[in-house]
Amino acid sequence: MGCRYMKIFITDLAKYNEGVLKGGWICLPMDEMKLQSKINNILGSDEEFFISDYESPIKINEYDNISDLNEFAEKLDGIQERDGVIKTISKDVLGDGYSREELLRILSEREYFIVEDVWTDSDLAIKADESLLPFDYQAAESASSYIDWDAVGRDMIMDGWNITGDGFAIKVCR
Repeated sequence: MGCRYMKIFITDLAKYNEGVLKGGWICLPMDEMKLQSKINNILGSDEEFFISDYESPIKINEYDNISDLNEFAEKLDGIQERDGVIKTISKDVLGDGYSREELLRILSEREYFIVEDVWTDSDLAIKADESLLPFDYQAAESASSYIDWDAVGRDMIMDGWNITGDGFAIKVCR
């Protein structure tokens, strides 16, 4: 295990209210007993805390339940996918209102398409598998030099494709 997908910084709320920043980083997932021990080591005799920072491809709120995050991180750790794909699906495709269960379902059932080496709209259209194009490529193959690949790429983006900036494009099946 380790810090593949999720690292959170918990801050002691009582000390924070006294003007002292006391906290520590926790890598998720980890054994529940170790997690509780780590939290106790950070907080000492205090009990209340909040998540003041995080490193994760998903959005984490300051009062999220750490046990739930740990369980989610363990499930996420079992899915073999790049951080960029997870981040793109969770933020750019699903938006802020998604459920973590929905994200896990999409990732585990691979309900998405990826096209590699994409930086522009035309890259997306040219490099997409012909089954992903918004028209019958076989019928248009003889006229491919006349096709406006930028326009095709823009149409694909309007159809739900996202170009990530990390060199790939992704579309979640809905």
